Amino acid sequence: QKDSHIIMSDDGSKDPLDIIAARFRAGVELKNRRYRLTTYKSCFVGRDAVDFVLREGLAATREEAVDLCQSIMTELSLFEHVT
Repeated sequence: QKDSHIIMSDDGSKDPLDIIAARFRAGVELKNRRYRLTTYKSCFVGRDAVDFVLREGLAATREEAVDLCQSIMTELSLFEHVT
């Protein structure tokens, strides 16, 4: 999947959040999940995303990993909360 949202800084480099988002897209497994009689297609559990961020060394603590995931969600609209 091609990265459709790239922010270039003044020196022509990619925004660090975009680089992290690309790694996030490649590393977090999407599955169909059922919750309270509703099936959500191609989604992930937040805990899995936080675990990925920690495994990749993108954050030092769970709290930092949660903050990073929330930044990706709000600033890049890469995903949205469904429940």
